[in-house]
Amino acid sequence: MKLLRNLGDHHHNMKVLRHKEGELLLPRRRLVTFNFEEYGPCPKCKEWMVLNSSISNHQKTCPVKSTDYHKGSTIIQIGILTGKVKTTGSKRMVKEVLPSMKRDKFAEICMNDHPCIGRRLVHEKH
Repeated sequence: MKLLRNLGDHHHNMKVLRHKEGELLLPRRRLVTFNFEEYGPCPKCKEWMVLNSSISNHQKTCPVKSTDYHKGSTIIQIGILTGKVKTTGSKRMVKEVLPSMKRDKFAEICMNDHPCIGRRLVHEKH
């Protein structure tokens, strides 16, 4: 039942992020200050949490038990889910680096693996 609630909350929260209006549905919220950019969904169960301080605790209680749960990769997965991390290569990478690579098995893998050529964070300052 918790997974179903998390999935519904996740869909609602993604809509709030896209439209930049509304209220995030969270199991816990900080009382002092609230910044929606500090929150994101667990890639496994879709429960939303404070990214830096709650991930390690959540890993222990996540309803979708997993042994391949690492904080760094989890933060990247959350960034991809919320659109903060782009999985396409930068224009410079695609125009300059890939064409100049020696045509071998490694180059073929790189050219066909979008996350390999482009995991870059998009944090635009307003």
